[in-house]
Amino acid sequence: MVKIRAPASEAVQLPGQSSLPGFANQGRFVKTRIRAQSVHGRGQGKTGIRLIMVLLVFLLVILAVSADDPVPDGPGRNSIGSESTVLHISGPSESPGDDIPDDLAMIEDAARRMEMQLDENLMEYSGDRLEQMRQDNRIRVAASTIHLVATVTAPGTTTWIELDKISEGISRIADDSFVQQDRIRNRNPVVRFFAGGDAQAAGALEQDAAGYRALTGRIEEIGTVSNFNQEVKPALDKPVATLRLEQERLTTIARKEREDRGILGWILQGIP
Repeated sequence: MVKIRAPASEAVQLPGQSSLPGFANQGRFVKTRIRAQSVHGRGQGKTGIRLIMVLLVFLLVILAVSADDPVPDGPGRNSIGSESTVLHISGPSESPGDDIPDDLAMIEDAARRMEMQLDENLMEYSGDRLEQMRQDNRIRVAASTIHLVATVTAPGTTTWIELDKISEGISRIADDSFVQQDRIRNRNPVVRFFAGGDAQAAGALEQDAAGYRALTGRIEEIGTVSNFNQEVKPALDKPVATLRLEQERLTTIARKEREDRGILGWILQGIP
């Protein structure tokens, strides 16, 4: 029997096998393409999750803005300039250079009486709110003390004008920081759970802390000039210490508020 061999270049077709040349290679290509599409589909799925999370955060932010009502001044809080927050002294010396020790004693006594008067309204507060109100009172006493030091020791001078502007600057920062702290404390619990802290309020508190830092440095510079009455300089020590303490407190509040990322923040952080 004669055997006929197929040429080496031609493939032998077996039963059930495709006659298309390179069919096996095409099959591998198709499988590779399917795997690539599967990987691409998973990538699109993750992108879709990110978009959904972003939309949820956006909706929650809108909800927070609409849900948070403006917070009025709390009971017992007075703005600087009202009768209950103005330091009054009796019988200052006629000349800034005369009887300075008496002027210093009167300034310190007036600040002490104002602080006691403001603290009478703190009985109804507790916890963080009590700390906020008490520190707010200290800041307002500090601003009024600086204004009184300028009025008693250097009326009408450049130093008086600058100290008076510093006092006004402190009161403006105190007003803003009070509102921002109330905004953080009254943040909607649901919004906080999902979206985390109020980054805008945290940023405002950071700016307020920087403002206190700048004003504190300027007060210390003024206290070293030759024409400033060094006998009364100790009256500025407590206001400076109060501003530094408030600066640190506001910085801490802002940092904690930024660190509060909420559940969506942690989820988004975990998605590559």
